[in-house]
Amino acid sequence: MTNREAGINVVREMMVDQAAAKLSASADSNTFGAPIAAYAVDQVFADIWTRPGLDRRSRSLVSMSVMIATPLRGKRHGFRGRRTNSR
Repeated sequence: MTNREAGINVVREMMVDQAAAKLSASADSNTFGAPIAAYAVDQVFADIWTRPGLDRRSRSLVSMSVMIATPLRGKRHGFRGRRTNSR
């Protein structure tokens, strides 16, 4: 399994199929945001979220804590996937 496939599987498990399909299409496109989407899938979701040592729930709690502690005025945080992991 490639990093891309592993990353898309994680996105699919954490969010919904529609989000995985959209992110995959964006990563495979020739648009302006394609490199960022590819990085998110290949590195963040494939490499970081599948690392051994922490289960998804614990990893989600760490991610949420960092986002809450980091002031980003006017920005939306991706809490939907983190709520899914906490079950």
